[in-house]
Amino acid sequence: MPSAKAVISFKTPDHKSGKVTGCAVCPSSCYASSSIGLNPAPLLDLSATIRSQTVCLGGEVGFHTASSLLTKYNARTGFNKPDFSAALMLKVTTTCCSIFQFAFNYLAYYGTERLLICREGKGESLRATYVHTVNPTTSVGAELIRHFSSHDNSITIGSFYSLDPFTTVKARLSINGKVGMVVQSEWRPKSLVTLSAEYDSKAV
Repeated sequence: MPSAKAVISFKTPDHKSGKVTGCAVCPSSCYASSSIGLNPAPLLDLSATIRSQTVCLGGEVGFHTASSLLTKYNARTGFNKPDFSAALMLKVTTTCCSIFQFAFNYLAYYGTERLLICREGKGESLRATYVHTVNPTTSVGAELIRHFSSHDNSITIGSFYSLDPFTTVKARLSINGKVGMVVQSEWRPKSLVTLSAEYDSKAV
């Protein structure tokens, strides 16, 4: 099939690192991929994305075949328009959730600030992003990350400004007291000069 391919890869001398990866692509609407390790207890990863001109939906699942446990499950949705884009991603990494528990726990709502997540998840987070194009040279954006296990919130706002066709400036500010800036210039084709700085008020 012209739109499908398979790859076998491994690292030496680690004989357990081998895996087979396959993917299928429909350029206009969807992408699907899978990989499985070449060892007696392989890990199986499956992912798929469906998109249109304005909406994108995707998901990823990791499965440990020897123990029949899910190791991760992520979901993402995005909405794109010419002047803005928004995305929402749910990420859970777990080592003790069976495939039978997953269907039940995913539908179990517990607590006002928990979002349909497997109870055994150890890397639970929800990320929301928004980017707005003010004009052809200026964009602003914001990101909110909610860590459910630690009940911590992270909010970051940023901006992008194009000084000229070859020079851009990026700046960001987060609620944890960090300020960062990056200036990048293309002084010749495919040659970039980058200057970056960050200030952490809590480290002073």
